Amino acid sequence: MKNIKSFSVLLIIFAMLFTCSCEKAEIQNNNEEVCNFEVTAEPFEEMEKIYAHTDVYGFESEAELFDSADLVFIGMPTDTFTECQTEYYDLNEENKVSKDDKYFASYTIRNIKVIEVFKGDSTLDSIRLAERGTVTQSTDGQTVISGLASQCKIAKKNVKYLYYANYDEKHGFYMAHLDAGKINIDGLDTASDEKIDDERLNEVKVRFSNAFQKYDRSSELSK
Repeated sequence: MKNIKSFSVLLIIFAMLFTCSCEKAEIQNNNEEVCNFEVTAEPFEEMEKIYAHTDVYGFESEAELFDSADLVFIGMPTDTFTECQTEYYDLNEENKVSKDDKYFASYTIRNIKVIEVFKGDSTLDSIRLAERGTVTQSTDGQTVISGLASQCKIAKKNVKYLYYANYDEKHGFYMAHLDAGKINIDGLDTASDEKIDDERLNEVKVRFSNAFQKYDRSSELSK
């Protein structure tokens, strides 16, 4: 009788473990399905871009960049650059102003879905991430993107990137570091890594080799 009870307990435990593992697998599969949205052409890709020189503190290696970041994660913009909110700030960047006022700095605020965190707050589901460069009108009335940091490419909607970001407490948003702080990881934005040093890119791919393999969608480009 004692053996029968023990066997029954083991069966119950096994059933519970099996159910939990199935639920975990289902959640993971659903998350991956939700994150693999269609990627299409976007308006900013055809727009004239006016670049601004930006002083950048360069890092000697990927390891140094990783150590300096508050948040290292795989994220995905959920809206395209031209749809995003722009924030304008005065000379000391203490107060927000309107685009019609004299402003010193402007940021395009991206809504980024957090998919996987390697360093920092793993409970984050999404963040506000600022990019320099804003949609504006040129003197001849054309819609252009001005003030874009010369080191960076604009991230595409529904494409996954590896971000090395720091939190800006004064403004309440994150910013990816200009020194290779945003790297395409799913293979759907092949132009984004053109300005990244080959040696640095190789260092990133070595550290995050499993992630590059896990999120790779490059085969879709040939379809």
